[in-house]
Amino acid sequence: QYGIPPPNELAVRPAMRNGVMKSTGSLYGGTLQMDVPELKLTGNVKQNSVNVNGTLKGNSYMQWTIPGLHLALGPNSADIKGELGVKELNLDAAIDAPGLDNALPGLGGMAKGIVKVRGTVEAPQLLADITARGLRWQELSVAQARIEGDIKSTDQIAGHLNVRVERISQPDVNINLVTLDAKGSEKQHQLQLRVQGEPVSGQLSLTGSFDREAARWKGTLSDTRFQTPVGPWSLTRAIALDYRNKVEKISIGPHCWLNPNAELCIPQTIDAGAAGRAVVNLNRFDLAMLKPFMPDTTQASGVFSGKADVSWDTTQEGLPQGKVTLSGRNVKVTQTVNDAPLPVAFETLNLSAELHNNRAELGWLIRLTNNGQFDGQVQVTDPQGRRNLGGNVNMRNLNLAMVNPVF
Repeated sequence: QYGIPPPNELAVRPAMRNGVMKSTGSLYGGTLQMDVPELKLTGNVKQNSVNVNGTLKGNSYMQWTIPGLHLALGPNSADIKGELGVKELNLDAAIDAPGLDNALPGLGGMAKGIVKVRGTVEAPQLLADITARGLRWQELSVAQARIEGDIKSTDQIAGHLNVRVERISQPDVNINLVTLDAKGSEKQHQLQLRVQGEPVSGQLSLTGSFDREAARWKGTLSDTRFQTPVGPWSLTRAIALDYRNKVEKISIGPHCWLNPNAELCIPQTIDAGAAGRAVVNLNRFDLAMLKPFMPDTTQASGVFSGKADVSWDTTQEGLPQGKVTLSGRNVKVTQTVNDAPLPVAFETLNLSAELHNNRAELGWLIRLTNNGQFDGQVQVTDPQGRRNLGGNVNMRNLNLAMVNPVF
């Protein structure tokens, strides 16, 4: 029994009207040999004609001779010719796609470029220069993009890669320009990224070196800053990075991120792998940062500080260990209720959470200015098993008269 595909599925299925394919080959000991002296296929995909024409021969060792292979979809085409030989590599691929509109559902724009493979099997070289304009895919659009690169692989990989993308647009995102420039070799390379747009723009620079024998990469992240909806963020010092592939561990050196309303610091090196420890200090977080996201009926002021100290070991059973503390200073929240302001000022606002020895704890101490206090502590033992709950909650000298203005 055969089902009939829905019309929209039929519209994108390829339909081959006629064609010729002559081929000979062999499969022996897991090795494939193939010779296609004649290949001619015509058909259509959606409303676009399809044409495949050429000759080729090769094997499963990726050794191919292609006197010529032409692929066409509507007005768009790709031509491949050359050789990937036992020793020499000399292969060209040319792309000429002036009309990608509706070649596939949701696709649009044009692309043109060349890709070349040169060198030898021991020292291959890849060159590419591709430009695209007016690209569209569903709700994503790109006005122009160019990729240009020259990569060689001898005793080490070296070369350069330049990417430039202009006017990226999709709902809630508008990026005017993205540039990526990478150059150098395994032993000494650098990368620069620039982004201009909304809601995020910024830049970063990365330099590094890779030791292939030790499978270890060391680098430095510097000149890094970003503009975000909550203001600019920038590094106060370069970050030292060290990735050891053999033990699958990365080290991230001490550094701080600075914002006009906040400062977030890594005071000591983080060794992150199957096991590790991370300490993060929130030196300052001004509630003014939240103003763009608050409704007009809510106003908040004050400063928080805190610390997180977390350790983990995935080779052992159990949960990670850690403690998080948060302390507020001069915190005040005013909420408008029934056209009347309800101000709440905090003399003390301390929160803590801890996970240690298969026990989770949450504690708090809240003192209201010229009013009482609310404090407590809750524990959960065996949080992955029985989840026994205990603790205490205390309220002292709370005067509810402060809510009278809203009634």
